[in-house]
Amino acid sequence: KPYFHSQSTVTLDAKGFDIHQVALAEPDGALTNLNYTYNDLKISIQLDREYSREETYQIYIAYTAKPDELEIEGGDAITDAKGLYFINPDNTQDKPQQIWTQGETESSSCWFPCIDKPNEKCSQQIAITVQEKYTTLSNGLLASSKQNKDGTRTDIWVQQQEHAPYLFMMAVGEFSITKDTWRDIAVNYYVEPEQEIHAQRIFGKTPEMMEFYSELLGFEYPWEKYAQIIVRDYVSGAMENTTAVIHGEFVYSDERSFIDDPNEMIIAHELFHHWFGDWVTCESWPNLPLNEGFATYGEYLWMEGKYTANEAQHYLHQDLIQYLNESSSKQEDLIRFYNENPNDMFDNHSYAKGGRILHMLRHTLSDEVFFKGLEHYLTAYANQAVEVHHLRLAMEHISGIDLNWFFNQWFLASGHPQIEVTQEIEDRKVTLKISQTQSLETTPLYKIPLQIAIHANGVEKRYEIELNKQEERFEFETKNKADLVVFDPSHYLLADISFNKSDEQWIHQLSTASHYYDKLEALDSLTNSSNFARRSEAVKIALTDVFWGIRSKGLDYFEKADPRTQSTLQSQLVLLSRLDPKSEVRAKALNCLSTFFDQDENMPGKAHAKQYIKSVKDPSYVVASQALRALNYVDPKTAYKLAKEELADANEELKSAVLNTIAKKGALSDQELMLKEFEKAKRYASVSMTNNLLVFLEHQNPEIYMPNLEKIRRKIDAIETWYIKYYALNALKKYGEKNLKNNPFYKEVFGVYTNLLSLEKDERIVRYLLSK
Repeated sequence: KPYFHSQSTVTLDAKGFDIHQVALAEPDGALTNLNYTYNDLKISIQLDREYSREETYQIYIAYTAKPDELEIEGGDAITDAKGLYFINPDNTQDKPQQIWTQGETESSSCWFPCIDKPNEKCSQQIAITVQEKYTTLSNGLLASSKQNKDGTRTDIWVQQQEHAPYLFMMAVGEFSITKDTWRDIAVNYYVEPEQEIHAQRIFGKTPEMMEFYSELLGFEYPWEKYAQIIVRDYVSGAMENTTAVIHGEFVYSDERSFIDDPNEMIIAHELFHHWFGDWVTCESWPNLPLNEGFATYGEYLWMEGKYTANEAQHYLHQDLIQYLNESSSKQEDLIRFYNENPNDMFDNHSYAKGGRILHMLRHTLSDEVFFKGLEHYLTAYANQAVEVHHLRLAMEHISGIDLNWFFNQWFLASGHPQIEVTQEIEDRKVTLKISQTQSLETTPLYKIPLQIAIHANGVEKRYEIELNKQEERFEFETKNKADLVVFDPSHYLLADISFNKSDEQWIHQLSTASHYYDKLEALDSLTNSSNFARRSEAVKIALTDVFWGIRSKGLDYFEKADPRTQSTLQSQLVLLSRLDPKSEVRAKALNCLSTFFDQDENMPGKAHAKQYIKSVKDPSYVVASQALRALNYVDPKTAYKLAKEELADANEELKSAVLNTIAKKGALSDQELMLKEFEKAKRYASVSMTNNLLVFLEHQNPEIYMPNLEKIRRKIDAIETWYIKYYALNALKKYGEKNLKNNPFYKEVFGVYTNLLSLEKDERIVRYLLSK
C-alpha cells in the first residue's frame, strides 16, 4: 500500500533477475499483466491505476534469480554480496551441499524483489522445495511440511511479525537439530550430523542469555522462536537474521578447542541484536551503530552479569584497544549521515566505539536510568526503524536531562579526547593539571564528568570533577600525603590518556589495585621504565596476579626483566605451564621457557623437554601447539614422532604446529602430505600453510621447489579477500627477505613475491606491503 501519497507506480530492488511476468494479483486469484521497465538492478512497475494510502494491492512477479552471475563487491566484514549461495552444488568437493543466504546490507534483493532498505518492515512467507534428505530453516515458524509426488518436500515458513528485508534468510542442507527451550519458546541448534555431539556445548548458554537479557532490559525476547545454524563457506562471521541466526563454520568446536575459544560472545552478540537491530532497527546504514554498537555492548553486559569483574573489565578494554588502533588511520563521526557506501560502516567505530559510548552513557546516567531508558526505547519504537535522535529522546524521556551535549560530542562528531595529566603531591594537597590536547579543528572540546581517586594510608577517597576546557587545574585537600592518584577510577571514559607517575607509584598501583585496567596501566608503564630493577619487579608481581589477564600480560613482558630475575622466575614459568587454569597462560609460559632458556643455537637446552612432551597432550590445542614448537627446538626427533601422532585429530591451530614440525625435518617422503594440506587450506589457514610449505621446500632441490613455488604463486594470486591476500604476500615477502648466505631458494621466493606485487591491483595491499 502507498505510504502516504497516492501512487500509480512502484519501484522494487531486483538485482540480476530474468523477469518472466509482472502482474496484479486480483482478489479472486486472477492475474492482470502490468507494464514494467527493468535495468538489472531495479524494476519499475506501472500499476493498473492510482492507489491511495487506504488501499492495498498485490503484485505477482515470476522471475529467476541468478546470483552466481552477479558482480557485486562486498566489504571487509561481509566479503561478498550476491545474497544467495550454493555450496558444492555439483557435489564434486569434499564438503556438504548447502544453500544459505546473506542479506546485509542490501543483498536480499539478489534473490527476491523487495524495497531493500533497513527502514522497510514487512512480514514474510517462503516455500522451500527440497529433496527429502534436506532440512530447511527460515524466519518465523514452520507452518507446514508437505510431501510431493516426485519425492520432494515443500516446507512453508511464516514470519508474522514484520522485520527488515536484510534479515530475511533461508538455509538448506543435511543438518541435525538439537532442541532446547526458553520458557515456552523453541530454541534449536542446526549443525552437521557429525557435529551434533558438540551442539549443546557450543550453544547451550543461549536460553540463559535470553533470560538474562529479558530481565536486564525489562523487555522480554520479542520473537516466536530462536534458531542458530552453522554453515560452510560463510561470507561473514555471523548474521542476526530474525529468529534464525547464521554462524560461520569457525564456531564448530570440540572439547579441546572449546577450552581456548568457546565463541560465547558471538552467540551473545547475535542474540542481543534481536532487541537492537531486529526489533528496533537502524533506519539507514549511517545509523548502523544503533545496531552494532548495542550488540557489541551486549557482549560486555553478558560478561559483566555472568563472570567476574576482572573478566568484564578485561573484555571491555579490548573494545577501547580496537577503536584506538583504528583511529590512528581514520577518525569518522560515529553516525555518518554523509556515508554513501554501507559497507564502510562495518568498522571498529560502529562496533567497538559504539559499544564504549553506550557504556559512557550508562555511566553518565546511572544504571537505573540507562536500563529504564532502554526499556522505553524498545517499547516506544517497537518494531520500528530509528535514528540516533530516537535513542536520545528515549533517554531524555526517562532521565529528564537534556542530553544533546553528550550525543553531539560522542555520536555526531569524530575523534576522541586526548588527555594529559600531571600531578603535584604535597603533604596535605594534590594538584592536577589536566589538558585536552586533541585537535579542535577536527575533534570537539569535550565535556567530561568523571572522578579522581586519591589513595592515602590505605584509604581511597573519590572526588567529582568536570572537564570542559583545554587546560584546567584542580586542587584536592587530603588528611595525609597521598600515595597514589588515579584518573577516572571507573575507567569508563573512551580516551587516550597520558598520566606520568613515578615508578614507586606505579608499583604501588600494580600491587594494590583491584581494577584490571589500573593493574594493566601500571604494568605497561613499568615495563617501559629505564629502571631495570623496577621492570623486573613488575614482571615478577604480574606473574603471581590473581587474574589471568595480568599473568598473561606479564608473560608478554618477560623479556623486559633482567637475566637474573628471568632465571629466578624459571620455576614459576614451569608451574604456570603445568597448572595455570587458563590455557593462554599455560601456552605463553611454555613459549617463555623455550625462548629464554632452550633456544641457544649452539647448545639448545633440554631441561624442559619432559614438560614439553607432557604439554603436547594438554587438553588445549593452543597449549599443545606451543609445546610441540618448543619441543622441536630441543628434541626434533621426538617432536616429529608426536607431530605424526597428532595430525589426524589436530584442529587448525595445532595442525599448523604439526605441519611446521614436519616441514622443518624436510623429509621427501612428506612431500605429498605437505602439498595436500597446502592445496586444501583456505582463508587464514592458507597463510600459515604457505609458510609451512616454504619451510619444507627450503630443504629440497630446485627440481622440487621450483614447480611448487609456482603453485604458491597461483594460490596467492587467486585469494579474493584482500586482507588474507595481504597476509599471504607478507609471509612470502618476509621469507624471501631472509636471503641467508645468498641462498638461491630465498631469491626465488622473493622473485615470486615481487611478481605478485607488480600485478596486484588492490591499492590497500600494495600500500601496506610497501610501508613495512
